[in-house]
Parts: sequence; C-alpha cells; structure tokens
Amino acid sequence: MKKWTRALLLTAAMTLAFSAPAFAGEWQKDGQGWWYREDDGSYPAGGWYWIDGDHDGTAECYYFTDSGYMAENLGKIEGYTIDNNGAWTVDGVVQTKDVTEPNDPEAFALLTKLVQENENLDAFDADVKMTMTINASGETGTMEMNVNMKEKGAYGDDFEYVMDGTMSVDGEVTPILTFYKDGYTYTDMMGLKIKQKTTVDEAMRQSANLEAGAAELSAVNGLKMREEGGKKILTYNMNGAKMNATLNESSGALAEMMGLGMDYKIKNAHGEYTVDANNKLVGEKAYIEMDMTMEVPDEDPVTIGYVMDVEIAINKTGKSVKVSLPSTDGYEELSEEGL
Repeated sequence: MKKWTRALLLTAAMTLAFSAPAFAGEWQKDGQGWWYREDDGSYPAGGWYWIDGDHDGTAECYYFTDSGYMAENLGKIEGYTIDNNGAWTVDGVVQTKDVTEPNDPEAFALLTKLVQENENLDAFDADVKMTMTINASGETGTMEMNVNMKEKGAYGDDFEYVMDGTMSVDGEVTPILTFYKDGYTYTDMMGLKIKQKTTVDEAMRQSANLEAGAAELSAVNGLKMREEGGKKILTYNMNGAKMNATLNESSGALAEMMGLGMDYKIKNAHGEYTVDANNKLVGEKAYIEMDMTMEVPDEDPVTIGYVMDVEIAINKTGKSVKVSLPSTDGYEELSEEGL
C-alpha cells in the first residue's frame, strides 16, 4: 500500500471514531469456543438464549452448554436445527426476534436537547484519547492517539478548524496535525504534508464527525440515565443498520478528498455521555467496531477491521474558544491522481 494512502487511511479512521454509541454484551472466544459476556460479567449457560450480538435490535437464538460455550457445527440440539454459526434455523432460515430496548423518556428528552444544541454549536474545544486496533490481510496493528480539537465560526464566513497532537502506531510516536484555512484542508502526518481544496461545507461535514452529540436519534435504543458524582450519565445502544447509512453518507466527502472508494459497516457501537449539573455535555466515551472496505487506485479492494475505544473531554464551547492556525508553508496539493 502506498505510504500516503496508509497515512490518510489512519486519518479517515480517526475522523470516524467519534460517532455516538452504548452498553451491551459482547461475544468472546477462547481455546474452548465462543461464549457471550454480559455487561455485568455474567454469561448465558445451560439452554437456549436470544442474543443480539451486533446490537441492531434483532436477536438470534443460540444454545449454550452448562459451561457457557455456544454449541456450533452440531446440526441439531434437542430436536432443533442450528447452522454453522450456532443460530437456530427453520427450513434453512435463521430465526430472529425483535429485542429493541425502549428508551427512557427523560433520558431521550435530554439527549435530544444535547443533539439540538450541538447542531447550533458555533465553537468547541475538546481533548480526545483513542485506542484503535486495526486488522487487515491477517495482520494486526495498534494505534493510540491523543489530540486537541478546536473549531470556530461554523455559521459564519470565517470557519476555522484545527486538530493537533500525537499518534502512536505500534509504539512509534509521531505528531499529527490537520486544519482548515482559506479553502484548503491541510494534513501533516507521518512525514507527509498535503493539502486538498475543500469548501467550507465539506470541511464542516468532515469535522462534524468529530463532534460529540452527532448521533442519529432514530438509531438510539436502550437509552438509560443514572446519577454519578453530581453528573448525569447517559448510556445507550445504536442500531448498526441505521448507522451504516449515516456513516457512509457523512464520510463521502473525506473519501472523495483522498481519491478512494470507501464502504463502512458498523458491527457494534456503544458508549455514554456525561452531562454536568447545568445539563451541558462535558464528556463522551464510545466503543465502535466496524469494517471498512477500501478501493485503492490500481490495487485490489482491501477490507480492514477497526475496534476503537474513544474518550472525549469537552473543555470549552462558544465565544471563549480561541483557534490559532499553523503556517501553510511546505504543503503539497493532493490531486485526484494522488501525490
């Protein structure tokens, strides 16, 4: 893979790491087989259980042994047919059940307010910590990122945006910088300094993926709220099928900027928002598991798996936010043909 493609691939992944999502169990695998870990650490055992493994609101039925492992590749159990993945089938059709969790009305009203405020947010300053595991072509890599993001002038003619910090890829630390100025998006990362002509609307769409609260409300389910240390904690699940359409649409400008074809599929997404005593969003945690199929010019398509843990601390919003843009010297323009 070309060096610039790899660098921009990581940039793309980072811009997608901050969509909202929440808590549910997870499939686990060890030397004895597959088992399902619930939020509280418990696991199903000794019978049939409906499991919504990808958290899309639709569950499949699986049989778990007394030791808690899923039965698979056995054909039939207790007279019921299971497929190679362990799911109960009838006449070759996997049986499903709607297990969409209802949203707490008070929590949903607060989340709606937060999303509406985010849509009208003119400026923000936030710190982001992220750990990402990348799987591609049988190889695994780990990336850690610590950055500060600032945006200002989203509803005027003087839009400004900058993300600055460090990124560690398999233990190798490198600075990372991206910003928008005078019709161009600039990126300085992994020894490459590139710029891409970008309209204000395109730049805002790219940065919007980084803003907390950008969840598609129609995809939220199982929303709950609890009090902790004088703050409200909102936890929720996201319907993966609904989020896929939103994600691919919002990432279109970024894919076009890089001259690549990208298709994303969210397999699992969950997390929480932290709201202060004044009902202002002050933090977010998110877990996202997804696959991205990337079409690179003159190369075969590559499917890359991402697992991301993200933590966002919102420092400031509104007029108090100050943005200082770096120098634009030394950047090479990225054309449709690449560098």
